[in-house]
Amino acid sequence: ELARNWDTPSTAMALESAAATRSVEDLLVQLASETRDLWIPSRVPTIDGPAIKPTEFLREYVNMNRPVVLGNMGPSGDEAAEVWSKERLVAAVDGFGTGEIAIEVTPDGHGDAIKTTPHGDMFVEPWTTQMTLAAFFERQQASHRGSSAHNDQSEAHRCDESKQGCANSDAATPGIKPAVYYLSHQNSNLSEQMPALMACISEPQFAREAFGSAPDAVNLWLGPSAAVTSLHKDHYENIYLVLRGKKVFTLFPPSDFPFLYERTVRSGKFVPRDGNAGVTGDGQLEFDIVPVPEGEVGWTRPWISVDPGAEVDLEAFPLYRHARPLTVTVNEGEALYLPSLWYHRVSQHGAEDLDGCCLAVNWWYDMQFGPNYTYFKLIEGLSRRETAP
Repeated sequence: ELARNWDTPSTAMALESAAATRSVEDLLVQLASETRDLWIPSRVPTIDGPAIKPTEFLREYVNMNRPVVLGNMGPSGDEAAEVWSKERLVAAVDGFGTGEIAIEVTPDGHGDAIKTTPHGDMFVEPWTTQMTLAAFFERQQASHRGSSAHNDQSEAHRCDESKQGCANSDAATPGIKPAVYYLSHQNSNLSEQMPALMACISEPQFAREAFGSAPDAVNLWLGPSAAVTSLHKDHYENIYLVLRGKKVFTLFPPSDFPFLYERTVRSGKFVPRDGNAGVTGDGQLEFDIVPVPEGEVGWTRPWISVDPGAEVDLEAFPLYRHARPLTVTVNEGEALYLPSLWYHRVSQHGAEDLDGCCLAVNWWYDMQFGPNYTYFKLIEGLSRRETAP
């Protein structure tokens, strides 16, 4: 009897009517929930990288669009410190490279991020300058030393000055905060600007066969803990190997896009207030934010509003409560497979003998524009929030 009633036109119309009353928001929340239940892990697993076969990697992770940490992909500890020492890096890059390399500079380590400016909220790119790797490390050494000294002074300042051995309060007054220099210029900076160093780094054996192509770009990343990559996605399959220090990735699957509040804002760029001041100075710069002229290519940019590295304002971003970030730490000698279209924020912790810098390399492989892409574009179209610049 129940089966007969289920198939009647009136029952079908009732079901259609009930479905129609559900909001798009409800359906997107359900989609994200079912995605997590069915195929997104509650934590990112770690496997033995050298042991995995290309077909297994393709089947279990690439085709399923699931992240995984690949262990034992390189040296760690004292061995990593010897192989990737500052002296060896400088010799390989400055001695056999193309000369000066591109370095991204910001006042606070947050480039390619939304900033509040006199022009309103704006997507701001870092300033790019050229210098040798030796000069880059000189900057990091001064900044790292200054940061340590400032921390010591701050601790002393908290002491009761009447106690013997406490620093005078004048000594704890901080100076100008140095700019943050980050070797993070992409477009295959490792192969284009540091070919001798690239010869020392081996592409993961399984990757090329699994992805069906050579990498589209190979990038080197070298910078201090102050340098943070804001939340974004890439149209690439990404293998990210940490050589020194460690990286912390905060990940969101594509189905969480509706809860991250992408909006279109005006674009701008950090520019040193005194032109090229600081390139050969002490690294202490003041920046202006210069908007891209209206109508030029790239004068607006869609970007994510929330920062999962801070406490998210749920009154401003109420749908974020439905997001379920995955946080994974990638240590020396480990690599993260970061699937295409996954949103990620990246912070880092450096090695003391690299002047507090973290060193990593990543390989970008072209993604397949198949079902995952069309599925994401549907989610994007249903949930996009446009904000006029």
